[in-house]
Amino acid sequence: MRGSIDQLARFTDKSFDLVLCHNVLEYIGPNDRKDYILEFKRILKDDGLISIIKYNQVGKVLQSVIFANDINQAFSLLNGENFESLSFASGSTYTIEELLALSGLKLENYLGIRTFYSLQPNEFKSKENWLEEMTKIELAVCDLKPYKDIRLPAKLES
Repeated sequence: MRGSIDQLARFTDKSFDLVLCHNVLEYIGPNDRKDYILEFKRILKDDGLISIIKYNQVGKVLQSVIFANDINQAFSLLNGENFESLSFASGSTYTIEELLALSGLKLENYLGIRTFYSLQPNEFKSKENWLEEMTKIELAVCDLKPYKDIRLPAKLES
C-alpha cells in the first residue's frame, strides 16, 4: 500500500505482518513523525516488523562532500539544517533513538545499506562487474561498525 497517513486509517488494528517505510520519514515534518510511527504500530500485528530505511547525518554529510561536492550542504547538515532532494521537497535527518522514543517500539536489528554505493561517481557504475563487486563489499560491511552507521535500515518490533 502506498499513500498518506490518511490511507492508513482505513486499516484495522493489527492487520499487517510487515510495514515498509523506506526513505519516507525524512520528508515528513519532525513534529508529524510520531503520528506516522504510531499509525504503523497500530496496524502492525503483535509479532510484526517495521522496516525503516533512513538517511543519517554522517552518511548525508559524506555523500554531500564526496559525491555531490556540495560543501555548503555538508555544513548545513552539520548544523542540523534540512537537506534538499532532487526528487522530493527538503528533508531532515533523524536518529533511530528518536523514533524509538516516539513509538515505544524496540530495535531488533539494524544494518547499513549503500554504504559505498552512494559515494561512488556515476561513471564507475557502468563498468563491467561493478555492481557485483559493489554488492560483495556492501554485504561484507553491512553489519560492521562504523560502516553500518553510515546509512541505516532498521527493523523495529512492538
